[in-house]
Amino acid sequence: DLVKRKQYLWPELYQEAQEINKQYNGNKLTSNDIDKMIKLDSFVKESLRFNTPIIDLPHKCISKSCYTFANGYQIPSGRIVSINFCDTNNDEELQGQNPTEFCAYRHLERNSPAAKIERNFLIFGGGKHACPARNFAVKKIKIFMHEILLKYDVKINNEEIKSKRRYLGPYPMPVNADLVFEKDFIWDDIN
Repeated sequence: DLVKRKQYLWPELYQEAQEINKQYNGNKLTSNDIDKMIKLDSFVKESLRFNTPIIDLPHKCISKSCYTFANGYQIPSGRIVSINFCDTNNDEELQGQNPTEFCAYRHLERNSPAAKIERNFLIFGGGKHACPARNFAVKKIKIFMHEILLKYDVKINNEEIKSKRRYLGPYPMPVNADLVFEKDFIWDDIN
């Protein structure tokens, strides 16, 4: 997502990375430093929302008889029920305006960090069964992206990455694209 939208995302995210880099003065990043990466956090969350790695999350009704909702709807014991991520991720009521468009800073306005469990963001699950390592995972992604932003210019070696995603059944398949990493690229020289 960052490479596809590089012209308008990279400079802002690079500037945020530089500011944080100056604050910790080349020492190791602390958890507080990583938490200050609010634009990058919003970008990561939007990327996970927009390019959901899975389409549904199946659950089996393990109730001895059937499970009855407050409205009277019943799910028979043993029935598999799936949460549809695409519906959740593309619902205007849940995601705000233009949910089918990538908006890197959509989650900034909501004060909604990537690791936060919400009914409009199910990537890490929800409730008591939410991924216990979600905070760790998001921090690792942000550290990785922080280093890439500061040290590399990333380019697409072919246009295939801009094509539509392919699916194998309900599972999205990654797009085959060659990324080129140029080391020690300095954005200040261009801006």
